[in-house]
Amino acid sequence: MQRTSPSIDALPSRREYAACSGEGLGNDPFNTAADAHRAARDQRGEINRGGLSAFWFFLGTLGAHRFYLGRTGTAIVQLLMTIIGWLAVVLVVGVFILIALGIWLLVDAFLILGMTQAQKDKVRQSLSMNALMAAGAARQDSAL
Repeated sequence: MQRTSPSIDALPSRREYAACSGEGLGNDPFNTAADAHRAARDQRGEINRGGLSAFWFFLGTLGAHRFYLGRTGTAIVQLLMTIIGWLAVVLVVGVFILIALGIWLLVDAFLILGMTQAQKDKVRQSLSMNALMAAGAARQDSAL
């Protein structure tokens, strides 16, 4: 059985989201086009594996692939390791930092598929909980 992701049409509109979450329309969480795109991608659970692999290959030492997945803590650690490693390479200590970072990036190459699946599962669980909460709220409204 093949899994399918929900259609973008099945997702609530901004107005419905604001009404369900109790947020006023003045507190619109989609204040920029990039935020709107990221939120739509996150709601669909869509992660472009090709883009993620490109981030890993070309910008892996900067932690771009981890930023893309929303793992900002470890992404910042990778970025700092790169900066400190290159600055300390003159003291020879930097070489060891860069070697450790290289090993971490090789491990990440094998973990990327698992990280994307974990991210998709997290989004699906969040969407399921939101749907259950909305259904419960609709039942309570209809009971009154």
